[in-house]
Amino acid sequence: MIKVEKPLQINEIKKIPFIKYIVVAEVVIGIFILFFTMIIIYYKIVKPIMYLQKDIDRFDEIGWLKNNFVELTENLEEEKKNQNRIIASISHDIKTPLTSIMGYSEMIKNKNMPQERKNRYIEIIYSKSQNIKELIDEFDIYLGSNLESSIKKKPISVKELSKIIDEEYRDELTQLGIQFDIKSNCDEFILNIDMSKMRRVFGNIIGNSIKNMKKDYKKIEINFKENQENILISIEDNGCGVDDDKIEKIFEVLYTSDKSRNVAGLGLSICKSAIEGHEGKIYAKNNFSAGLTIIITLKHSN
Repeated sequence: MIKVEKPLQINEIKKIPFIKYIVVAEVVIGIFILFFTMIIIYYKIVKPIMYLQKDIDRFDEIGWLKNNFVELTENLEEEKKNQNRIIASISHDIKTPLTSIMGYSEMIKNKNMPQERKNRYIEIIYSKSQNIKELIDEFDIYLGSNLESSIKKKPISVKELSKIIDEEYRDELTQLGIQFDIKSNCDEFILNIDMSKMRRVFGNIIGNSIKNMKKDYKKIEINFKENQENILISIEDNGCGVDDDKIEKIFEVLYTSDKSRNVAGLGLSICKSAIEGHEGKIYAKNNFSAGLTIIITLKHSN
């Protein structure tokens, strides 16, 4: 023990004989502690990392097997996501015709309704039911494929296509107080399309328009125009439109500006997939006055 009774200068401390032995002992102890600490760090942290790195970089059969296993796991995860997306999209698409069926069925219960109108509503219900059946029939092949690979094209004139759309949506939109117009300057041109897919496209776009119209006067207008080798189809509404910085995102999967929805942004992403499967293009633009216009480009066979 050292008892200091007064402050000492460093030069005076150095003259004490055993001080240098204390310093040497402290240095030696410090070196031993540092040495054992480094050994522990090496075996607990560094060596496992080096082993893992060496294992990953192996180029023999074991390395090949491990790399393929990792790739297989990633593919399975991606496939699971795709299947969940398909199931969600089919569920989303079933809701639109099912809502219409319920609405028309409710109106048919009215005993005072003319028989001619009842018969027309029954035909619409049957058509919507066929749409649901087609969706359900597609479920099995959707588990192993996508929208593009399941497209089955048949020739149909623009006139016939516009007639089908008019028959399916005019009564429904009229009941909702929405003015509905279809215009065309290319009735005789032929499109090679999968009608079940195009029904989904028009159904999703019109459904989105209905949800985004808050005004007293509501309008949806569909135009068919010929442009060289293409037919331009525009679906225009007078709703609230989309912010300019978000308009390119509305076709992305799961994107939506409505945060209250549980399944978001599937409608327009399904439309994009279907149109691209027809080797066409789809995009959106805001109208000068109000609302949004969805433009579809498809090649005609004339």
